[in-house]
Amino acid sequence: MSRLIDSIRRVRTTFRGPGPGPTEQTPIAVAGRRVLVVYLFDAVGDAILLGPALAALLDAGAKAPLGVLVRPNAARVLKLLDLPLKLHTLPDELHLPPADPRRPETVRAWKAPEVREAQEKLQTALAGRKYDVAVDLTYRADTDARRWLAASGAEVRLGWMGDGEDPAEAGLTGGVEDERVMATRHWSRYLTLPLARLGVRAPRFELGFSVPDAAREAADELWGPGPRVVLVPGARNPAKRWDPERFERVGQWVVREARGSVVIVGAPSEAKLVKGLIKGIGGAAEGYTKKDLATLLALIQGADAVLTNDTGPMHLAFLAGTPTVAIFTWMNPLCWGPPVTDPRFVVLRVPEGAAEDAEGIYTRAALHYLDTLLGKFARRAR
Repeated sequence: MSRLIDSIRRVRTTFRGPGPGPTEQTPIAVAGRRVLVVYLFDAVGDAILLGPALAALLDAGAKAPLGVLVRPNAARVLKLLDLPLKLHTLPDELHLPPADPRRPETVRAWKAPEVREAQEKLQTALAGRKYDVAVDLTYRADTDARRWLAASGAEVRLGWMGDGEDPAEAGLTGGVEDERVMATRHWSRYLTLPLARLGVRAPRFELGFSVPDAAREAADELWGPGPRVVLVPGARNPAKRWDPERFERVGQWVVREARGSVVIVGAPSEAKLVKGLIKGIGGAAEGYTKKDLATLLALIQGADAVLTNDTGPMHLAFLAGTPTVAIFTWMNPLCWGPPVTDPRFVVLRVPEGAAEDAEGIYTRAALHYLDTLLGKFARRAR
């Protein structure tokens, strides 16, 4: 059903007339003004892709630190960025659809004082910052992000709008029609569209990271001799996962033929998957499934190459500039793949449900690209 709805929206967008006129796109001076960005996607990858848009907004003159309202998991990611940010964390109990009976403005909420307390605390924190501009970069039917624009007290409120939606009725000063369903550009570039009136023309992908020495030391302890390769066999969505046997075959090639070392990374929930691959690869294979994202980033930055599914660490690898072979089985790499054209980044499209065995054509293609990247960019002898 969701795919049918997406198709209908694409057709309607294709045959619709011109978009907002010049008057609606009047520039808004942002230099020296306090800006709040509301972004309530919680996945690691989504949070990483927000970074370039935030960097561009600061470059446009927004006053530092830049305010960002995010969910807890996303806050863990943004803390790694070398950007002056003031993070407001949205408690999970407040991340609820407008009609959910647990919302603080409903009768049932009075039976949950911790929910009401969390709402009041966040509203006080937002109002206390005295934001001049607030931008909703979320906009989803099941996520009420605009209420936090109002809570901020910002005079200027921008964001995405639905088909035919009136900005005034939505509580916005102005907005941009949501076209993300069409997947015609990279996600980070989509995020800059509602920021265009503030002088943001494109995301800045050259980002610095703040990684503690302890995290770098922990990462270094996992590596063996020779070229270093990170394998990322998991993903939150099972449809994005390449068969583990193929990751095992690649890991065996790295250890036995490229004479390198392998670190397999995953979320804590993927510990069983990682342990199984370590056993199958043997040799210099290690694993990392802890929650500390700083160590994960240090592993990716210290690697000579990464082989990954379409998942959070893939986006870290792109922004870190680490040579990467990215496996796409489902999503559109135009939207979620490499943010820039770079010989260090390779996308391998693998059809959903491809039935090749571990020695099949896609495994051989992955080995070919990985071998090429290591030959060109590896910093350690093979």
